[in-house]
Amino acid sequence: MTTPTTHSYHQLIAAAGELSFQLAYADAQIRGTRDLTPLGLKEAVGRYFDRLIKLSAIDAQAMMPESEGEGLPAWIKLIFEA
Repeated sequence: MTTPTTHSYHQLIAAAGELSFQLAYADAQIRGTRDLTPLGLKEAVGRYFDRLIKLSAIDAQAMMPESEGEGLPAWIKLIFEA
């Protein structure tokens, strides 16, 4: 019997960010995009990141402890508004 692997939210965010860049870069290469810099890929990376976070079904409210201050970060608010 195998033990399930657990990962932290931090690992999920880091992995989603890295995968978002990889997917955006691969798409840009296929489409022949000239600007393959992080700034040139920013919009596509954001779209992939949003989709990956939604697919993960994590509770974004649980990611921000009360001690971090008031309100949620802008990127979390955008996910809920989409």
